[in-house]
Amino acid sequence: MPDGSLADKDALLADMATHQRMTGREVTAEANDRLAVPLFERVAARVAAQMQRPVKRVAAAPDFTTAQAHADARGKAAGRSPWKIEHKPPSLTRDIAKSGPHVLAMFERLQERIALLMTKREPGILGAPSWRDRVLAVLAEKLSGRDVQMRSAHLIQLCEDSNASFGDWKKEPGQKLWSNG
Repeated sequence: MPDGSLADKDALLADMATHQRMTGREVTAEANDRLAVPLFERVAARVAAQMQRPVKRVAAAPDFTTAQAHADARGKAAGRSPWKIEHKPPSLTRDIAKSGPHVLAMFERLQERIALLMTKREPGILGAPSWRDRVLAVLAEKLSGRDVQMRSAHLIQLCEDSNASFGDWKKEPGQKLWSNG
């Protein structure tokens, strides 16, 4: 931004004259000077006003290194006692971990099947939605606040529907045989 100096004024007058020459007009130095003087007076006034304006001191933001500190500050600001945050693992994860290795292996195969379906973007026959769109529709139910068990049942049904195209998802994967020859 120009600061209103004489060099800036000369540069502006030179640009104005160059523009007049390029557009085929007569160069009018006096008219250009009459246009430039009010412009530079406004710029000088604006710069002076900015120099006189006091600088606002911004308070340093509180250090929220933990979620608990943030919750305490929000509670105090609202006039309530500090909140207590409890971290609990999701119940589905706990249930799967308690169920044993067989259920855990099946859950892993279910996740692998969902990952496979997410890669299938082609629409089905007669305009049926793709496997990816169907999985995303079931996962969108999470945003609607539906029950976790209902959503899980829909995912399992979707995997069952995919058995015809991709094989049984519950089946144990075959053992890989390695040979050295």
